[in-house]
Amino acid sequence: MLAFAPNSHLQRRKAVLPWATWWPAGSHLNEMLGPRYVVIESAMGVSKDNGISRPEPLTLKARLNAEKVPVRFIPI
Repeated sequence: MLAFAPNSHLQRRKAVLPWATWWPAGSHLNEMLGPRYVVIESAMGVSKDNGISRPEPLTLKARLNAEKVPVRFIPI
């Protein structure tokens, strides 16, 4: 199955945002599938017009955005 969703919806741990805290779909999938649950990350860069700001430091998205080539794969 392939699902497209914002990062916080696919993460394995509790999601905490300034306005809400919840156990996202990724935490439930991780509980059911264990190591078979895999997330493939992508990065789009920064776009103020579309509300896409710089990613949080030390995240995979920040690492992908820091790369200079247009196509990349970083195994984790």
